[in-house]
Amino acid sequence: MLTRTERPKILFLINNFGVGGAERVFLNQINHLDREKFEITLATVTQGQGDDFLGRIQLPPEKIVCFNFKRFWDFAAWQRAVKFVRQERFHIIYATINFANLVARGLSFFAPDAKIIIRETNIATVKRRKDKLADKLLKSRVSRVVANSSAVKESLLNEIKLDEKKIAVIPNGVDLENRKLLDKKQLRAARGLSNDDYLILNVASLKTAQKGQTFLIKALAELVDKHQQRDIKLLLVGGGSLIKPLSLLAAELGITDKVIFCGQHPDPSSFYQMADLFILPSLWEGSPNVLLEAMSWGLPAVATAVGGVGEIVKDGESGLIVRPKDVAGLVQAILKLKSEPNLAKKFGEAAKKTIEKKYSLKNNLELLENLFFDVLK
Repeated sequence: MLTRTERPKILFLINNFGVGGAERVFLNQINHLDREKFEITLATVTQGQGDDFLGRIQLPPEKIVCFNFKRFWDFAAWQRAVKFVRQERFHIIYATINFANLVARGLSFFAPDAKIIIRETNIATVKRRKDKLADKLLKSRVSRVVANSSAVKESLLNEIKLDEKKIAVIPNGVDLENRKLLDKKQLRAARGLSNDDYLILNVASLKTAQKGQTFLIKALAELVDKHQQRDIKLLLVGGGSLIKPLSLLAAELGITDKVIFCGQHPDPSSFYQMADLFILPSLWEGSPNVLLEAMSWGLPAVATAVGGVGEIVKDGESGLIVRPKDVAGLVQAILKLKSEPNLAKKFGEAAKKTIEKKYSLKNNLELLENLFFDVLK
């Protein structure tokens, strides 16, 4: 039971701290939640190969632990986790990403006084059958489910049959204050790019087909070949196993010199500042954090009509929406914004205002704090 003078003890639980949208959200929340209101601890479920964000977490070392699960049925890891949560007596366990969400619900059996909050970052329709089954069987163990968009909420209602009263929609938030403005020409020159290049940017994982980079590369080839747009270059920022097949596709289409693989970057802000257009041709999404980040820098965006994307980008107002897998649609959207710089500028300005109004980190933290106090009533 929480005393009147006691700060709630919150355990943030996540798979690991590699680069990703969910990881960035947790990073910002941990670093900016009011320490006078909450006592925060971070636990990672697995040992990440490249926990790029861990070094940026503003917590003392004793407040960061790893349970080091090798698999779900890792009894040694369960012993470590159960012992830790019983010892620390957390008021709230707040988890994100499937594996961590599952572990959090498992821990509820051993820490019955802790309120369990899980955060869903993607639409439930794309979950594996066994994950949906686990969600249904364990939904009674959860006090609240955070959905990062209304589309995610609707999918949870339809697929998992969650009680609507348990779902809190908390949009992702972008840190608009701690920013370093850089010179566009210098950024380009440092990467051997000309100020005359028209730079299309995609920041996304290259681990699965979800982000649709295949269709973006095909659209680029058509722009260069059929429409003679030879000043266009595509920057792909992200890491993963698809780098090789995407490189082969670019070579097959004769545009190797137009596709630049920039690798994975914990802070892609320099890329947002050097680009002319941001494109996210995803096949499914919840509420993509990179889209919010790009728009916050005033970039016009082209994105696909999936998940909560339409809640962020208003077609014809702050960007353009196309159908997923629609190469021709991508081509036409790029041509339109490239040929009409005033329209692109207008979209970019509207995009920036959208983020400032609805998707700031300040707003995100306020909603999260209210949720924490609400579940402890």
